[in-house]
Amino acid sequence: CPLIEAGSTPGSNISQVAVASTSSSGDAHLLTLSCMVLTLGVDGAPKRVRCNGTELSVPESEVLPEGSPAWWRALIGALACVCCAAMAAGLTLGLTSFDEFGLQVLCNLDVEDIASDLDDESRTKAQERLERDQEYAQAV
Repeated sequence: CPLIEAGSTPGSNISQVAVASTSSSGDAHLLTLSCMVLTLGVDGAPKRVRCNGTELSVPESEVLPEGSPAWWRALIGALACVCCAAMAAGLTLGLTSFDEFGLQVLCNLDVEDIASDLDDESRTKAQERLERDQEYAQAV
């Protein structure tokens, strides 16, 4: 009963007529709803009504008590969502920061061009890192 106004009293009957549907021939079917206010909230608005035998109610707000297990689960879930959103934003920014020219230069470098002034172990590590970076650049 969407037209029930605040200030109704419990037990008061309200009847209203509404257009329920239109048939394929274009005829409107009128439906009369008979509603009764069962309970009122502290603000005077109906909390429970019965319309044509169907009971409708407005749920009470579900505020979780601070420190309860459900409150901690909700907090951890919210923090997980924020962290996932931040990670997705960072990865998106990182992916869009690649430019095609820089990736082509990386792919065209020769592994043997790594500085020869490095000792053998450092040079080998640098060559392995370059090969790995080239594989990633080709994948992108």
